[in-house]
Amino acid sequence: MPLDMLEVGNGNLTDVESRAHFSLWCVTSSPLIAGNDLRNMSDVVKSILTNKAAIAINQEYAGNAGDRLFKDGPIEVWHKPLLRNEHAVVLLNRGDAASVTITVPFSKFNISEGVKCCVGDVWTSMIETMKSNVTRHVGPHDAAFLRIAACP
Repeated sequence: MPLDMLEVGNGNLTDVESRAHFSLWCVTSSPLIAGNDLRNMSDVVKSILTNKAAIAINQEYAGNAGDRLFKDGPIEVWHKPLLRNEHAVVLLNRGDAASVTITVPFSKFNISEGVKCCVGDVWTSMIETMKSNVTRHVGPHDAAFLRIAACP
């Protein structure tokens, strides 16, 4: 499901919303055509639009673009299968009021129970080992963008 207009850097979104917007853009394999003035963008906008890990997920194709896995009120979970049985996941909080804790069992991504996974955060480059599920605290209008793979 390709999205329509990439709004990062157009002045309508906060930095947090821009990061969430670009996360969804990448997980859905939507075209990466910047709609902002490239001559006059902030360092934050430039860092979002040029994030190599995010772009790599956008460009990687393993048979399907990403799609929304489920929605529960303001919480959405998006998933894109990647090559080598890896997964791109966006945990999105569309809510206005508060941070939320989002926990998703690995089984939702067809990862066998008991498999230890390395979960990489696309925006911070932090990697941690998790087993059974992924949990993130996500602020309002924000998203956690993750790459999940079985640990070696």
